[in-house]
Amino acid sequence: MRTPQLLLIAVLFFSMTAAPAHAGPSFAPTWEKTVADTVNDVAISADGSTVAVLTDSTLSCYSVGGALLWEVPGNHARTVGISGDGSLVVTGGEDLRAYDGTGSRIFRHANGYFALGAGVSPDGSCIAGAFDNESLALFRKNATGVFLQSWSVQTDDDIVTLDLADNATSLVAGAKNGMVLRYAGDGRLLWRYGTGSSSLSCSVTGDGSYIAVGADHGVASCINRNGNLLWTTVSGDRLPGVGIAEEGTLIAVGGEGIVLRSPGGEIIGTVVDTPAHALAVSGNGKRIVAADEGKRVTLYQAREEMPARETATTPTAPALNAPDETRPAESEAARSPLGAFSVTLSLFAAMYAVRRD
Repeated sequence: MRTPQLLLIAVLFFSMTAAPAHAGPSFAPTWEKTVADTVNDVAISADGSTVAVLTDSTLSCYSVGGALLWEVPGNHARTVGISGDGSLVVTGGEDLRAYDGTGSRIFRHANGYFALGAGVSPDGSCIAGAFDNESLALFRKNATGVFLQSWSVQTDDDIVTLDLADNATSLVAGAKNGMVLRYAGDGRLLWRYGTGSSSLSCSVTGDGSYIAVGADHGVASCINRNGNLLWTTVSGDRLPGVGIAEEGTLIAVGGEGIVLRSPGGEIIGTVVDTPAHALAVSGNGKRIVAADEGKRVTLYQAREEMPARETATTPTAPALNAPDETRPAESEAARSPLGAFSVTLSLFAAMYAVRRD
């Protein structure tokens, strides 16, 4: 019978030319740097234009193409935050500091205690600092551009990580006792969630809908705005760095590698299988900056948005080329004109054989 044979030929043709289903976001390294000291923390602006790298000795800011924008002494800081457009960078160390887009220091708060946590609101209007006297403070920019303390509260234990959402109408913090806490813009405690961990990292979406939390023993979790657990997973033995896109499109979980998950917890991709100690995600989820437990920092970017290479003022690994746009994977025959001709020729031969039958 000819009909089944013709059907088989049609199926063969489409199976060789049709692209497979999209398997999730695909990332490639844009640049990689080895800095002088062990990396403590990294941050990336929501617009993806600026990457901040913090070590004990330096705070460095790079463009998306890898060019060094500015660098200042690190002040033994342990944590860094950056505004949505990259124009304000905040560090927590011997004191709480803020730098503008040129690296000039525009704010300093020294109360005699170490700033364990530091954060900045997406619009750059507020700065938050957590100190080792179990206090948490918020500073708002006034009409003249000066940051003044808006409120300060005492906490049950030292806050070690924090992030601001809704342009500081809410603040998420992680304490040494394993509690994740959410504060309103006026300093009121809204809720607390216990993780049972002694070390935490956290990241929150721009509207505060989702909170990603990394805890001891490789545990990563996602909590909603009301403090309810959505999902939890184990990513290895290390404290996983976590980053969440400001738009809430994806959550990056570090540890033994970098795994991408949806807000619902489904795995939607893998960026790299090497350890990631600290990481951050741009607002649209198209760029991820990650540091290992040593001195290496890498910027990964969605393949459809690979930038033009820039001349950096510090040694940098060559940027990897990537396609201008993301396309589903194709077979070699579909990509090659000669291969496509061979496929067509084979199909005609098969059809001729059917006709003879």
